[in-house]
Amino acid sequence: MSPDGAKLGRRSTITPSRLTNCTQSMSNLNSNTMDNKTYNGWFNYATWRINLEIFDGFDAEDHYGIDSDCDAYDLGQHLKDYAESIIEIDVPSKSLALSYAYAFMQDVNWSDIAQHMIDEIKENEE
Repeated sequence: MSPDGAKLGRRSTITPSRLTNCTQSMSNLNSNTMDNKTYNGWFNYATWRINLEIFDGFDAEDHYGIDSDCDAYDLGQHLKDYAESIIEIDVPSKSLALSYAYAFMQDVNWSDIAQHMIDEIKENEE
């Protein structure tokens, strides 16, 4: 009996076939969550969310004077700096919220956002 008086069920035995099923289920779970990191066509959720919240309507061509030959990594670093400056304006320094914002931003693929902007510039040139 448990401390609250309820009868405890019989323990089930783990047979080799049940262990195999469990291992296969875990393998499927890992392949779905670990390998599939895309979100709405973006690298991951953090990349999609930062692009949506900070860069939706942002004109990198006007803001940075870039063209379609721009390097995605370099532009991505500028975008990261810009996003950090936006967040620092809205969130008190040395706060828990700022700490969480920085942690969230660590998962952002800045080159993915930059490449998206570069691709838009290329489409507009055609």
